[in-house]
Amino acid sequence: MPAEMDLLQKIRQEHLATVTEKIVVGDGLAALREEIPRLRQYGGLVGLFDSNTADAVGAVPCLDKTVVLDACGLHADERAVNEALSHLDGSEGTIVAFGSGTITDIARYCAKDKGLRLVSCPTAASVDGFCSSVCAMTFRGTKVTLPGVAPVAVFADLSVVAHAPVRLTRSGLGDILGKYISLADWRISHILTGEAYSEPIARLVEDALTSVTELAGKDMRGNDFCKRTLDALLLSGLAMQAVGSSRPASGAEHHFSHLIAVSPKPLGLRSDALHGESVGVGTLAVAERYRLLNGEIPTHVLQNADVALRKIKDNGDVLKDMQFYRDNFGDLAESLYDENRPDSLSSVDNLANSWSEVASVLENIPTPQRLARLFDAFGLKKTLSDIGIEDGRKEALLALSPFMRNRLTLNRLLLLFE
Repeated sequence: MPAEMDLLQKIRQEHLATVTEKIVVGDGLAALREEIPRLRQYGGLVGLFDSNTADAVGAVPCLDKTVVLDACGLHADERAVNEALSHLDGSEGTIVAFGSGTITDIARYCAKDKGLRLVSCPTAASVDGFCSSVCAMTFRGTKVTLPGVAPVAVFADLSVVAHAPVRLTRSGLGDILGKYISLADWRISHILTGEAYSEPIARLVEDALTSVTELAGKDMRGNDFCKRTLDALLLSGLAMQAVGSSRPASGAEHHFSHLIAVSPKPLGLRSDALHGESVGVGTLAVAERYRLLNGEIPTHVLQNADVALRKIKDNGDVLKDMQFYRDNFGDLAESLYDENRPDSLSSVDNLANSWSEVASVLENIPTPQRLARLFDAFGLKKTLSDIGIEDGRKEALLALSPFMRNRLTLNRLLLLFE
């Protein structure tokens, strides 16, 4: 990946606008100090840390206020948001988030709630949300994507990032490799529904993927490895900003991860997987399902699916009734039932006539064998058992994960063929 400002140049060369105006991956803390006079004209600066990142970064004297959340059991949820908001008194103009995905999502939500600016200071190359304009939150036990505030600037200090636990870097790699699926789902939705799609943005995310795959076998603690990985993650976030949604970076593999994250009681799941770890496992599971299709679905099956799609569109039919949601999602049943109305499948037209185009997209997804070799080269978790879940639960997770978000993916479409 090219030098630090090239990330924004790539976006601007495509005539795309972003809120993020400055990115420094290198001596980030020094760059932040230089930026303080410009930032302070909007009000005071409050630094948001968790207890781990506070220890890793140390004192930042240019901040007007510091808020440290206990890292033990910390999640981007109502409790954490309320605690962070309780420290804001109206004098602040900018939240400076020091951390990985959880702290960044909390800060992004709080900045949106209070009308503040956001500066992101990643402390690990662990997720692709540092530049995003949306936040992944767990509210009332359900994983939801909500509007947030994109950062006006990103300052990453490689002396901190390179010393983060390697597990966090591997999580970031899993998040990036998931783009093989999210890009395919985005293209398929464009083919089947006419959903807005940007080939230049898709190519930028593919650039991020290529950059990361070239790191296989290299020293994961090296500054170059960490910089190129973080650059790829930031580029993915900028793509989400430019599109205005998480579509370029989140598809069926993320829905798989979200189901694991909320672990509805009826499923009896328990996993301490990091976000990128479960995304990686989901990526391999979904890739295997997509590639096994080999684009070959009998014409009569596609025609029957088109009949079912017309019923959904014309009569407001639903794939699953409320009892299905109660049986499988327990306390989350009502919120997920509401989330899936009206069904995103209702926007699909002429599946049989479009299937050849869909099949051509599937051919571009790496085979599960190739992906597995890549995962092995990075030492990533590959199976459900690697993240503490019985491997025999894979089919159930693939079947239920589409209901985590009402977004068209091929995995959701395959529910019609059951």
